[in-house]
Amino acid sequence: MFDLGWTELVFCGVLALILVGPKDLPKLMRLIGGIVRRIKSLYRDVQMGLGTLEKEIDLASGADTTESWVGYVPEEIRKLPEYLPENYVPGTMSAEEHAKRREKYELKLQELKQLAAERRAASEAPK
Repeated sequence: MFDLGWTELVFCGVLALILVGPKDLPKLMRLIGGIVRRIKSLYRDVQMGLGTLEKEIDLASGADTTESWVGYVPEEIRKLPEYLPENYVPGTMSAEEHAKRREKYELKLQELKQLAAERRAASEAPK
């Protein structure tokens, strides 16, 4: 980064020793180390924040890539919202409607579990 060789580093060390003095040099090095540590932490936090923002943008835009968590969800699970009514608004169903929907959901869940078990059995079957 700064392209400093050993001779330049030794020169900087001797210069710091002369300017700051041997008594305060350890304090200065601890101070510089703390500042560098904070800068690295801040840089890492900004990188993580930007990475999270990028992932959220990808998810919001509907990008279905293999790097996205959506790519790892089985197709049967991704299609579950198709079973909801088009005019469905969360919190607007009566208890009876909710019970009926729950029954349909349980039946669909059993079907999906059965399908998964059949696929697992087919893949484990000797060929």
